[in-house]
Amino acid sequence: MRYLFDRSEAIELECDAVIRRHPSLSDGAEVIRGRAGETVPPLAPGHYLISETTAPGEERVRYLGVAGRGYTVMQLTVGSFTSDTFDAVVHANRVPVNYYVNLGQVNDSTFRGYEQDYGDAVYPHLMPNSLSPVDPAFAHHDANWDSLDAETIETRLRALDGFWRERGFAPLHGIATYTPSNSLVAAMKRLGWRVLHSVVPEQNWSDGRWAINHWGMPNQPFYVSGEDFRKPAERGENNVIAMSMNSYHLYMPHVTHWGDNVLSPSHFLRWHRTVESGPEPLRFGNFLRDYLAAAEGREEPFFLIAGFEFGRTFGVRSMTKHNRRGLELVLEAAKRHPVVFATGRDVALYYERHQLAQPEAVFTQRDYLAGTRIMDKPVNSGPSIGMEMHAYKAVFAHLEPLPFYHYDYREPWHYRADDTAVPRDYAEEDRAAVEVRRSGDVLTLRAAKPLERAVPVAVWDGEIAGDRPGRVFQPPQLDDGRTHTVLELPAGWHGECVLAVRNVSEPPAAEFAGSDHPAWRVQRIGGHCYLYLDFPATRPFEIDWQAPAACRIDAPDWVLGGFAAGESVRLAFNARRLWYRFHGLAPEAIRPGGDAMRKLSAEQRESERFFAEARRDLPRDRRELDEWFAAQLPAGEHVELELDCFGDNVFGERSRARPFDRIVRRGKAALRAEELSDGGISLGHGRSFWVHPRSLHFEIAGLETLASADGRFTLTLFTRTPKEEAKPFRYRLRIQHLGKPVAEFPAWVCPYDCSEGALLQVRLPLDAFPDGVADCHLAADQRGVLDDWYREGGFIAALERLAVTCR
Repeated sequence: MRYLFDRSEAIELECDAVIRRHPSLSDGAEVIRGRAGETVPPLAPGHYLISETTAPGEERVRYLGVAGRGYTVMQLTVGSFTSDTFDAVVHANRVPVNYYVNLGQVNDSTFRGYEQDYGDAVYPHLMPNSLSPVDPAFAHHDANWDSLDAETIETRLRALDGFWRERGFAPLHGIATYTPSNSLVAAMKRLGWRVLHSVVPEQNWSDGRWAINHWGMPNQPFYVSGEDFRKPAERGENNVIAMSMNSYHLYMPHVTHWGDNVLSPSHFLRWHRTVESGPEPLRFGNFLRDYLAAAEGREEPFFLIAGFEFGRTFGVRSMTKHNRRGLELVLEAAKRHPVVFATGRDVALYYERHQLAQPEAVFTQRDYLAGTRIMDKPVNSGPSIGMEMHAYKAVFAHLEPLPFYHYDYREPWHYRADDTAVPRDYAEEDRAAVEVRRSGDVLTLRAAKPLERAVPVAVWDGEIAGDRPGRVFQPPQLDDGRTHTVLELPAGWHGECVLAVRNVSEPPAAEFAGSDHPAWRVQRIGGHCYLYLDFPATRPFEIDWQAPAACRIDAPDWVLGGFAAGESVRLAFNARRLWYRFHGLAPEAIRPGGDAMRKLSAEQRESERFFAEARRDLPRDRRELDEWFAAQLPAGEHVELELDCFGDNVFGERSRARPFDRIVRRGKAALRAEELSDGGISLGHGRSFWVHPRSLHFEIAGLETLASADGRFTLTLFTRTPKEEAKPFRYRLRIQHLGKPVAEFPAWVCPYDCSEGALLQVRLPLDAFPDGVADCHLAADQRGVLDDWYREGGFIAALERLAVTCR
């Protein structure tokens, strides 16, 4: 039976059943009883429980959701291979969950019980190199489905289904994976599997060896086109419906090439733990609140997914706490807002009945990482407008009238799965084709030639009066009180159009122009305010600030506490400590004093000076280290590769280090070294690293081209602990080939200076790497999951330099 229905839809009962309003999300009152085969009249939108008598003395209780006008259909997805199951929250409240599990987790009865007792959808989360537990003959090194043809995938998935059923689960109706391909979709269609879960619509970079470019996908579930797994299509005879683990921010990942802009509490704690603090996942709550607004006024439901991962095998315990509290916030929101829950299975069945294609949606999102410069993002990108339409997907950057990116679904898509330059972006063509001029209350549009495709135009803080040449959309208003309009110029339109515009709102001055000082930015969102600086801090400094009224202040690392009116607090800033959160104060009350403004001006000038001179000074800054490092390499060995990790980046961080890696020296061998983790960080003055929050994965490739007199080579690693860290970094090094251990080196303690301890040198046999690829894992020598990152002295995995030498 399906457990997600529309408000207009009668319900055919498969068993004798009693339907009640949900006991914790509603009042628990009985609504109707019926016999097997009877049809129940349509129910009012909302939350229900249905008790079905499946056999004498046997009862099946399931959540049943009925969607109505302005409703959000919410999936809750738990990545249980890295997280808690949150059974105590979701099952106590009888709401359904999608669980991602690996094949090692299905041998006991836990998830089988969740499927049978609560109706959860349990999806094997796997790549093609994950199937050897099903059959050792399926061992495969490549993690990307594009490495296998459709026939081979079909054979392996049929065997997976048998493996699944043998363990007591229902037959599979889909899988979850990060690396889909056209061949995987074709195989799923042959099997009749509907659900392709865990796609990542705004990601276009590899995670390790997972080649991922999913740009172009809608964030709502969509029918996958037979042309390209990224492209949405209309419903056909045999459909695969793609769904993400969590809904994304549509704009920011395209700026940073970084994916932690997702509707997930733990992701705000993932990257160096500098985005969220305190007991509440407040940034997640702001994101959730704004995303729920997207459903307002719609006839079709809006489909949303919140994801919960990390905190058990990766990260910090606070991730688990924030995930648990985040789930509670979702449930609390479902009591106040028109929200119903469903699994991926029920969303797919609902689509097949009601949706010819994914629903069109136009909505506003804010920068929920405001105050941070993660991956060199702007400190506040401002609101962006997202459009996910049947014919295209487009997103507007703040105050820009034409799209930041624009993908066309009408044209054929035939792209490689690992091509990072696709799909074709028409934003530049839009700017060439349409001239937009707004002056006061007049908007003038010109196109010299008929438009080849529809071009949307954003009217920020305004409404259009009178006749318009195309469809008009007004994204639901958020709690910033701003009203925006989007006019869609249809394909074929040309000429000039002059429209009257009413200016109905404006950007908050404290957020976008500064409060008393242009660098002192204050943003109100979700009932509290963020203070952050509009320049990168290139050195530590402090500002003394006096509370104008009673308030609470949160810092990036922990809650500073409550402050009385007139009480002083010292606000410390550095390259990573860039924001403070205020509870109980309005933006106009959070103002800098005279001394603070002078300090801000001085530090802003220092930041400008640093960047003006940093590129010029960089060769001088790293020359001394080049000479010292060269002198430490083994005597009698020639250098085949010496690499300064992320060394060509002046300051800041990026999600992929390779474009910024500096090759200091290279020999005759075709060697390559590349980080496969989270990118790089530069502290300035020639100090740069490859990084990962816990375990840095990098590879040395091309070893088969190395000419060594004794069949061995030396790998030299170099890292100094940054002086800002209270304790030296400590690492364990593990070197593998195709997952098999080659060597392990425990307890490398990295000093603060250039001394012998900053080096780790290991001799390795070339014949241990027959394909020439060595996998290296540099892991923090510390408890894997800390309770508190700051109080326990958590530190990242970081590598400053490496060299490969041989005799």
